[in-house]
Amino acid sequence: MATIIYFSGSGNGFFLANEVAKATGANLVSLKNAPSVIEDEEVGFVFPNYCGDIPTFVFDKLKEMNFTGIKYCYFLLDAGLSDGFAKNTMQDLLKEKGITLNYYDLLCFSSNFFTTIVNVSQKKREKLNKRATDKLPLVIENIKNRISLPIKKKNGFLDFNKKIAYFFIVKFLRGERKIATSDCIGCGLCESLCPTHNIKISDGKAVFGNDCTYCYSCCHWCPTGAVKFGRITIKGLKQYRNPNVDSKDLI
Repeated sequence: MATIIYFSGSGNGFFLANEVAKATGANLVSLKNAPSVIEDEEVGFVFPNYCGDIPTFVFDKLKEMNFTGIKYCYFLLDAGLSDGFAKNTMQDLLKEKGITLNYYDLLCFSSNFFTTIVNVSQKKREKLNKRATDKLPLVIENIKNRISLPIKKKNGFLDFNKKIAYFFIVKFLRGERKIATSDCIGCGLCESLCPTHNIKISDGKAVFGNDCTYCYSCCHWCPTGAVKFGRITIKGLKQYRNPNVDSKDLI
């Protein structure tokens, strides 16, 4: 048997994991609903890159999980530009659990981080997604054949840069700055999507707590674009959702 564990904010990760699952017959499991123990011969992980590494929610959740019987393990990174330190973090985390990471690949879809998508045209988004999708058949074939490839470590300077970038995110875009504008209709979609249960509907409006993992699913899936970070409202063309995914797929 085989299992694919994924985490996705705007749908890229789900699309990638689902395509691999359909082609390989693997069981698809959302990380936010994953059991504490996974017993399978083959386990794949599909996660995004946040500021040069896997999200803190992903790291913390995997730390709590246990895996047994794994003979083949792979990691597919959904990123907007580069892999940063993510593959090394995953390799080290799995090594702590006695698991060898046999195969890794990077697929660069359109980013959902709003500072990088404000000036990105729809045409460029489509081009990025097509390039990543076109790479999928080769990735799937490698997984089917259980290809093992050496994974090179990146230097510590990159890790330092990652920490600076993440500090910026936490300092200036922290969860408590995220509010629902008067456009909020209290539909509850953001509450259902949030992996950390950081959003509650109160008096017909979305209310945010202090446990945001910066997946931005609330921003990009909001039907009225009512979610705001400080002065920045992610609305209309600023919103990004993988065109092959529906919000129901992520709940």
